[in-house]
Amino acid sequence: MTRYRGRVFCPIRKAAELENLQVDDRRRTSAMTLVNEDVANKDIQARLGHKNISTNLNMYHKNSREGRLHVAAVMEEALSKATKASRHLNAVV
Repeated sequence: MTRYRGRVFCPIRKAAELENLQVDDRRRTSAMTLVNEDVANKDIQARLGHKNISTNLNMYHKNSREGRLHVAAVMEEALSKATKASRHLNAVV
C-alpha cells in the first residue's frame, strides 16, 4: 500500500462510506469524461501521461451503442451522397 493510499485515500474513503471506491476510479472517470467530450486523443494522452496513444485507445475507447449509431449515420450519409452523384453523372451522360 502506498503512503498516499494508506494515509490519505483510505481514511477519506472510509469517512465518506465509499468502501468500494478505488484510487484509479477517479483517473478512469477523468479519462472517460474527456473521451465522451470528444477531446483529442493526443491531448488525453498528454493529460494522463501515457507514453503511447494506444494505451488510451485500448483502455478508454469502447464500442458504445451511440458510437455505432453515429458510424452508421455517417456511412448512410456518405453512401446517399455517392448515390446521388452517380445518378447525376448517369443523367448527364
